[in-house]
Amino acid sequence: MLGGIAFSLVLFAAMLLPIGLTLFLGEWVFGSIGWGIVHGTELSLLVALILVLVALGARSSAIGGSFLTGLLVGVIVALLLAVQVTNRAWALLGDQVAGNIAPDSRPLAVGVATLAAVFGVLGILIGLLSRSVGGVIRGLIVGVLLGVVFGALTAVALSVHVAVAVGLAVGLLVWTVALGFLAFRGGIDFDALKSRFVPQETIDTTRETIEWIRERVPVGKR
Repeated sequence: MLGGIAFSLVLFAAMLLPIGLTLFLGEWVFGSIGWGIVHGTELSLLVALILVLVALGARSSAIGGSFLTGLLVGVIVALLLAVQVTNRAWALLGDQVAGNIAPDSRPLAVGVATLAAVFGVLGILIGLLSRSVGGVIRGLIVGVLLGVVFGALTAVALSVHVAVAVGLAVGLLVWTVALGFLAFRGGIDFDALKSRFVPQETIDTTRETIEWIRERVPVGKR
């Protein structure tokens, strides 16, 4: 019983350390433990995917290529948000088409409305591929929700550390998606995978040994 309690405490400590460290870094570096949860979740899923793909014999070029893709996208997103390029772009567009809205909320209103409409149309087009009314409705709803999120994210003037946090989150997400895409597009050699995990040589040797014994040991008559 005491051994079980000791093992449980060790397991608890092993889980508490990485979880607590992730939350602490999120609060310390980016000002919110929420970023620690987001980044920690993305990183955990990414590492799990990498381990699975390595076990399946995926090419190392897929891991390296997807990492560079995620890094490039993350850096670009962080830079654009840090210098508030998207916020200024929405403000400029709002000055042209929505002059009746208060200046402080104009970028947010224009950004959310514009991207909600664009993503909604894209969702409808994707939903049409299912050839069902339900698919179109789901595509519209998902598209509008994504448009609202991205519109708000790009319209708000973010501080530098929040922009970096968003860039890191986007970079990890892109790395994960690109890794899965490149790995499965390149294909997985299932024959090589089978040879790694199935001891075919041992099986063949065992069969030969059994046959050798049968040939030399006479079977008694019944």
